[in-house]
Amino acid sequence: MILEIQEKSYLNELVELEKNCFQNSFWNEQQILSHLETGKTLVFQKEKILGYVFYSESYWEIEILRIGIKEEFQRNKIGTKLLNFLKSKNKEIFLEVSNLNIKAINFYKKNEFKNTYIRKKYYLDGSDAICFSWKLS
Repeated sequence: MILEIQEKSYLNELVELEKNCFQNSFWNEQQILSHLETGKTLVFQKEKILGYVFYSESYWEIEILRIGIKEEFQRNKIGTKLLNFLKSKNKEIFLEVSNLNIKAINFYKKNEFKNTYIRKKYYLDGSDAICFSWKLS
């Protein structure tokens, strides 16, 4: 089941999943709490949350800030289902990903996102940010 949430009751579960998905660069509890208060969150949930998207949304566009799927549930179409939910809002979608994250780059390309530009040495580790977008056909 896909849910749009803002409730702080999901905080602990999201913090644990974020740590599981991004072991070296996860958002801390305060960052996630701040996002729950000001941004939008989409989750894929069975008994527990298996995947999430942190995003911002305006009248005409969506920016994906984070997307994470519990490791043992990756490659089960959960990420694609979350992206399709966002696509159903009929808005342009933007995101950026490190050029070192080949798995994510392939995932976005498979889901019809186009590489729009590169921000050289954008991240602290010196890697480039590849900017992707998805537009209505």
